[in-house]
Amino acid sequence: MKIYKTDLFRSTKFLVSILIITTLLIYSQSFFYDLIYLDDDILVYERLEETNLGNKISTAFTSNYLGGHYYRPITLLSFVVDSAIGHNSLSLYHLSNFIIHLLTSLLLFLILKNLRYSLAISSIASLFFALDPIHINTVGWIAGRGDLLAALFTLLALYFLQNFIEHNNPLQLLIVLVFVFLAFLSKEASLLIPFLFAAFLFVEQKEFDFNRKSMGLFILIIISLGSYYILRGLLLSEVHIDKFSFTTYYSNFLVLPETISKFFIPIGIKALPRIELFTSVSGLVILLILVSLPIKLRNINKSRYYWGMIWFIILMLPGMVISTMGQDGFFYWDCRSYLPLFGLTLMIAEVFRSIEFNRYKKLFHYLAFLYILAIAVSTFFMLKIYKNSPSYWSSVKDDYPESFLPYVGLFNYYNHSENLTQAESQLVNAVTLRPKESSVRQLLINFYLENDEKYKAFNFVKETVLEDSFNSDFYLEKLISLSIETNQIAVIDQLIKKYSNENKIIEKIKKLIMDEKQKSEDANDTKRIQELTGKIEEIK
Repeated sequence: MKIYKTDLFRSTKFLVSILIITTLLIYSQSFFYDLIYLDDDILVYERLEETNLGNKISTAFTSNYLGGHYYRPITLLSFVVDSAIGHNSLSLYHLSNFIIHLLTSLLLFLILKNLRYSLAISSIASLFFALDPIHINTVGWIAGRGDLLAALFTLLALYFLQNFIEHNNPLQLLIVLVFVFLAFLSKEASLLIPFLFAAFLFVEQKEFDFNRKSMGLFILIIISLGSYYILRGLLLSEVHIDKFSFTTYYSNFLVLPETISKFFIPIGIKALPRIELFTSVSGLVILLILVSLPIKLRNINKSRYYWGMIWFIILMLPGMVISTMGQDGFFYWDCRSYLPLFGLTLMIAEVFRSIEFNRYKKLFHYLAFLYILAIAVSTFFMLKIYKNSPSYWSSVKDDYPESFLPYVGLFNYYNHSENLTQAESQLVNAVTLRPKESSVRQLLINFYLENDEKYKAFNFVKETVLEDSFNSDFYLEKLISLSIETNQIAVIDQLIKKYSNENKIIEKIKKLIMDEKQKSEDANDTKRIQELTGKIEEIK
């Protein structure tokens, strides 16, 4: 008996070592990666601007995440730690992502092992999760940190929940509460986790009985959710929800089969993933197979299997109601599938357990090894997309040549690098590609103004308003103020003439001229006052 335990322990250490080494080999290249300038630049450089560590920590808990759309203080705090330790080094940010991913994969192994799956099945499922190409968006992109942390804390909570179910120790439930709360503060999708945990308790108990364990878990749900909303209400004044739309969910229902397809078949994984025919059809086929498998496999634990499916579907839903880059169509970040895919991984383990391999066991192991090797190689090469901003946005250009987003991303990169010629070129290309996109035009105008290129700004605003007929307050204000600053006030006459029959716009123009006149009066510029008074008289 002692020999058996020793051999088992050594096998576990060996399999864990394989998991660590292979994951390290695939992802170690990312330690030397740069930013792709898609939210990650904001998250990194905002942490560096504030020099006081205490202010950084307090700001993490009292500020919105990425412009007011979310509340994720633990995720922000992780960036504070990276900046405090590594200063300007981006390697630590990427290393942190890798470490969290590795720990999550190891936790997955332990959870499967605790669920009485064999070492072979636990290691195969964990390797499959750790090395799957769909996770390159989560691990390779620094801004994927929220999904990584939410998954890590959730699986830590699930691990201790398993111990609570087995030993009925209240201390274990308290630890579950702590990790669930940390998951909440990492990403909002985790707010659904306590309800899935309640279902897990009934699945593992094999009965719907309201005993001390279930009552303790329901108390945990109330305390964790209540504490989250109290903390958020006390420390955060408001959270904007303009990105949320249930119509977005209905129009993006195919994200579910898309994710399933990409998880099993490493095709269609892109820098900006969008719904495509192959991944949608193949995903629907795989989904139908997954739903019907328990009918064929008599030994399968149906409750646990379908709980894994529900886990996947439920945790995918929150990300599907958030519009992303709506101006260029919907793009679904694969990082949002990181935590939900634990459910599919559990289903895989349950299918393997229920199949009687017997004399074909070695063949199964060989085939599993070859499959994992194939997806690992795919991950190794696909990960290079996230090497830097040019490589990332070049990939987007190749996938979506009609999109203006790559040019905006490259603008951010070159502008930060102080390569102003290239920065300007990217925005000019974006305007040429998408002339009706107001946000890009505003970005170019502000770029000119920030770099004291008033004449370029004036000429571009003049073209935008007089030739392309953009007449929002932003453009009208810029055209009038720049025409005065560049001594080309006659352009105001052209503006008045163009909109002479549109009373609302004329009123706006009149008010803007009066504002400029007031500025001239404050500066005692008599000549300018007379000129602007004349323009106001013309409007009357």
